[in-house]
Amino acid sequence: MSLYPGVVRTTLAKNHHLACGIFYVSFILTYPLYWFGTKNVNEGAQTSLYTIFEETSNLKSGGYYADCEQRQIDSESNTPEIRSQLWSWTCKQLGINKDCTKAD
Repeated sequence: MSLYPGVVRTTLAKNHHLACGIFYVSFILTYPLYWFGTKNVNEGAQTSLYTIFEETSNLKSGGYYADCEQRQIDSESNTPEIRSQLWSWTCKQLGINKDCTKAD
């Protein structure tokens, strides 16, 4: 199962090196749009909480959830070939074999 919490307003980038100069000025000028187009942290957590506390029988194995409901997955990104490539890449990044054992 996977989920998308949405674009959430946090302070993660507050002390980032880009949080100064022209980037900062641009952010201040567009902040009202940013604020209306994003979720606060409580709203962003709702889909995660939904998938945690919802009865397992009401959730689909391998489903994609956003805004507390199951969503359709783009068919172009959900082919056996793409899934196999993603699985191989993930195993390589984690240092495990494709059968989920630690790589030598």
